[in-house]
Amino acid sequence: NQTNLTNNPANETNPAWSPDGRAISFMRRDGNGNAQIHIMRADGTNQEQLTNTSSDDLQPTWSPDRERIAFVSDRDGGTEIYVMDNDGTNQTRLTVSTGGDGEPSWSPDGAKIAFVSSRDGNSEIYVMNIDGSGQTNLTNSGGSDNAPDWSPDGSKLIFWSDRDGDGEIFVMNADGSGQTKLTNNTSEEFSPAWSPDGKAIVFSTLRNGNTDVYRMNPDGSGQTQLTFGSKYEGSASLQPLPRLGDVDCDGEITAIDALLILQLIAGFIDSLQCKIGADTTRDGDINSIDAAIILQLVAGLIPGPSVTLR
Repeated sequence: NQTNLTNNPANETNPAWSPDGRAISFMRRDGNGNAQIHIMRADGTNQEQLTNTSSDDLQPTWSPDRERIAFVSDRDGGTEIYVMDNDGTNQTRLTVSTGGDGEPSWSPDGAKIAFVSSRDGNSEIYVMNIDGSGQTNLTNSGGSDNAPDWSPDGSKLIFWSDRDGDGEIFVMNADGSGQTKLTNNTSEEFSPAWSPDGKAIVFSTLRNGNTDVYRMNPDGSGQTQLTFGSKYEGSASLQPLPRLGDVDCDGEITAIDALLILQLIAGFIDSLQCKIGADTTRDGDINSIDAAIILQLVAGLIPGPSVTLR
């Protein structure tokens, strides 16, 4: 079910899903060749440009509450981390270093941003508070450490590194300890990303002669090829799906969700924000049974349903 979402003469890269799975941010080159950040709906519609500078703005990543986007820009001379509201306003610089800073990744609790910096020569992974304070070096391998991505519970970071001579995927604790190699291949492996449920990791690899996307378990086992094209296919980003029962996309299952479903059934409202999350029985329909199940979830009478990555 591979579907083309954008069709523009310019290059478009760096796709990143919003935390509710309803929008995608990405980078597009403008007519002057400058990278600008855009967003669109999950189906590719309503494409909007958020940045408009004579520099390169790229590598967007969403805050967990969907309110802000961190990104990379060279507008002030060096390559630094910036943050803005999700409508493109209040663009603010977070890092000031002698080397380039890039590849920001927001922690699940919204308190930290992991990123890559070459301020000490090699690319190394750092973490900082969301106002740019408390910048701390997590890796110092002598190689190039890149593309950090937080596990959904915030306890670990995956990244790729060429510290052993070629690019491989690694995992470490959020404080930089316990650095462990997950892949071991003579070809380059890069651009890892966690699944929203923490049960899988996708990554890019050159092991077949061109770039393809693979998935694996968090311990490195079960490596499986997902794309089979003859062109570059990489930098995968997994769509978060709303919790079954979470109708208003607020991350919680409450009586409000059940009330919204009842209003939909009665015809008082036309649609729900998180339609996938409304079908708690998975029968393809949204009805009073779903509302009753959500009320039982709120009351703690039944355990919450789960969604499995397949």
